[in-house]
Amino acid sequence: MMNRVLLVDDEIFVRKGLKSLINWSQLGYEVCWEAENGESALEIIKEHKPQLVVTDVRMPGIDGLELIKRVRELDNQTCQFIIVSGYNDFTYAQKAVRYKVFDFVLKPIDQEDFEEILQKLNLILNVDKLEYQKREEKELQDTFYRMIQGQRGPINETKWIRQLQLSKSAFFYYILIEINNDWYYNQSKIEELKKCVKKVFRQYFCIQRPMIFHEQKNNMVGILIGSLDFKNVSDDIHRFSQKFYSELGKEFLGEITVTVGERFKRMNELPKSFETADEARQYKYTFDNQPIVYEQLKGKHFKFDELDQKLFHSFMELMEENKLSKLTTEIDHIFQAFKSLDYSPKAIKMTINRLIYGVIQIIKRMNGDEKDIESFASIIRWEERNLNLSSLKQVFTRFVFESTEHIQSLRQSNVKGDIYRIKKYIEMHYNEHINLKTIANTFYMNPVYMGQLFKKTFGIYFKDFLLELRISHAKKLLRQTDMRVYEIAEEVGFTSTDYFVTQFEKVCQMTPTAYRHKLLRKKPLGNKNVK
Repeated sequence: MMNRVLLVDDEIFVRKGLKSLINWSQLGYEVCWEAENGESALEIIKEHKPQLVVTDVRMPGIDGLELIKRVRELDNQTCQFIIVSGYNDFTYAQKAVRYKVFDFVLKPIDQEDFEEILQKLNLILNVDKLEYQKREEKELQDTFYRMIQGQRGPINETKWIRQLQLSKSAFFYYILIEINNDWYYNQSKIEELKKCVKKVFRQYFCIQRPMIFHEQKNNMVGILIGSLDFKNVSDDIHRFSQKFYSELGKEFLGEITVTVGERFKRMNELPKSFETADEARQYKYTFDNQPIVYEQLKGKHFKFDELDQKLFHSFMELMEENKLSKLTTEIDHIFQAFKSLDYSPKAIKMTINRLIYGVIQIIKRMNGDEKDIESFASIIRWEERNLNLSSLKQVFTRFVFESTEHIQSLRQSNVKGDIYRIKKYIEMHYNEHINLKTIANTFYMNPVYMGQLFKKTFGIYFKDFLLELRISHAKKLLRQTDMRVYEIAEEVGFTSTDYFVTQFEKVCQMTPTAYRHKLLRKKPLGNKNVK
């Protein structure tokens, strides 16, 4: 952008000569105005704010130095001055320094010297312009933030709207753009998104006005548009948002959600438009892969019911039974329902969170730790990631499959541990009226499965192990006590003495009485050689 120049001299031929002598455009300047006296020059400076004023000193009325003094009193420190004078007066030079004049040039002007001065000044002006643009953009953005927050205060709304070139718009919208599927705040992506938004506005909507953004820490930016911004598309905000969403999706490498707040005419209604744009964002799972205009939510009826209790229990059973194919089908049905049945955002969150909580409860009941699941950290904070529907489905599916695998692993570990606990339980309760069925019920296991697992683990059937344990203790009592046979039978868990005798004889090839008599007939080894 060229630096705009005002030439001030009371002699027209001097102005024309200066204009034709210098190759202004090549040096980065454009002579936009001429003035024959200080009064006219002052009005031009007030209205148009040129970057450079080249002025003579001696002029009728307001001379050159008085002009500079008055401009500086306007608190205009950005306008640069070069004095051109036929009088080499030290007093003029002193005042020029005081008023921060860039240079003092004597007539007749040397083209080469003057162009060298302009080159040096151009570098300074370009730096000044960048700094000014940054300050102005920051002021515009700060005002935008305060207005969104409903702060009225000293804000000059008329000036702000004029600076953004929105003053001729009949109405306005707040548009919210959310970057999806990023866990952490990503400043580089925010900057890239802003650059893409500006490009889309310039190239596809021919909007050249200043564009400011309302940045938010959860990877979202907001913009303000006026009715004139989409006049080239149509007066329909729906068509505009569709086109904007489509073109921005081509430019920006990442998933986005675009929502449009409520239309408003006065700037004091801006906070409401911001709030409704954010409210519309909550419905992104219902309106997947399309922009959402708040107006289209009005009059629609959304389901507030969460997942049916029967379906919930069915889902948990499929996980416990490790039926991955059916789980995939169920997940497809759930996420399809989010779109086709118009679930409210609250209902969707409740459904997802209830399923997550149900999985965690299963793992806890099996003495497991849900934090051992790799995807647990992602799913438990899914609402913080601005996930779109397909990414939410992907994260949820991964969590379900990993949890299902974890549940199977826990079951195998628990069963292995249970069978050893069962063996210990038998050893402690062998003398009670226990059997395979009562023990299986105690440990919540299928009796047939428990019997098979016992044989596989210890190499002996449950019934035989219990019998050997009881007979072993019976033999000990026969050796160490004078208890009667029926008393010993009852002590080791037999309800029938005859059955005890039969089983003892089967194992030891003799009756309990014969076993005891055999021990009594044996002489101590120490008596053999006693004299």
